[in-house]
Amino acid sequence: GTVTRVEGDKVLAFGHPMFNVGEIYLPIASAEIHTFMSALSSSFKMASPLKEIGSLIQDRQSGIVGDTSQRADMIPVHVRVGGPQRADEDFHFEVVRHRFLTPMLASTVVANAAQNAASDVADATITVRSNLAVRGYKPLELTDQIYSPDGVSPRTLAAATGLKAIGDILFNPFTPANLDRIDIDVDVDYKADVAEVIGLSLNSDELTPGSRPNLYVTLRPYAGQEYVKAVPFDVPRALAGQTVKIVVAAGNVAKPDVAPPENLGGLIDNLRKSYAATSLVVGLETPDEGVTLRGSVIPDLPGSVIDTLRPGASTRRADTFKRAARFVVPMRGIMQGKQEITIHVKDDPSE
Repeated sequence: GTVTRVEGDKVLAFGHPMFNVGEIYLPIASAEIHTFMSALSSSFKMASPLKEIGSLIQDRQSGIVGDTSQRADMIPVHVRVGGPQRADEDFHFEVVRHRFLTPMLASTVVANAAQNAASDVADATITVRSNLAVRGYKPLELTDQIYSPDGVSPRTLAAATGLKAIGDILFNPFTPANLDRIDIDVDVDYKADVAEVIGLSLNSDELTPGSRPNLYVTLRPYAGQEYVKAVPFDVPRALAGQTVKIVVAAGNVAKPDVAPPENLGGLIDNLRKSYAATSLVVGLETPDEGVTLRGSVIPDLPGSVIDTLRPGASTRRADTFKRAARFVVPMRGIMQGKQEITIHVKDDPSE
């Protein structure tokens, strides 16, 4: 943009806003103008930045103000891209510290680095390990395993929980958050190691309380023959006489039982809880209710206690949820999909 006036360390420029966001701190640089593109609708310059000379401090309707005596505080980003039979490539960036811009720019530089190092548009199994250094808290470490039919695309990487967590943390409703560093490791393996859950079955129409039957999960691998995996599970005696819904989901589809956070620390702790995409999560769900209260999950409560914890005259009520007995089955490759069946549990003859 065009400089309007220089007065001491201050630079007034543009004569119009950039983002019109008020006080903001972004790096500003001098530039070499290569040419002008004239147009009646909107003329513009084609330029290249030369060197950083200061920090933007104001972005208002009438123009922008920079200060050449300051430097914008940036967030360092390190991206490593590797994989089987692939030499590691390292990329180092800095992104602006701004809750609206940081998530978008961090995702952009990670996607550009990964595409630069692994540009093939082919079936790929991608492992993304994210380490977010949140000031005042233990680093948030997250791992995503993703199957992509079109290689390392921006759309694929945008699904990584580590990159999504940046926005969740910066837009938390509790307190301002500062990211001190972002480290992302991307491992790319060009193969389709993925299977979809397409069916569930049992050997009988009813379950016996206290028994350990097999649940038969039908899986369809990419470009392969369907196969069935037998998953043994326990039928608790407490479920006698009830109707139970059995849900089998890929690990990245299943959501862990977490209570609504009460503070930023609780939000970060919730983000740490997840299931691996290379697993199946099996859940037994019943109409019984528990509650989430003050950041904790309290299952298996009697109705009288639940009514006490959620009085109608208070806005600070406990949230109810369906009780779910869950267990995780590790698998060899990435799982996709979700299936469920409903079955009755016999009355307990021992009672």
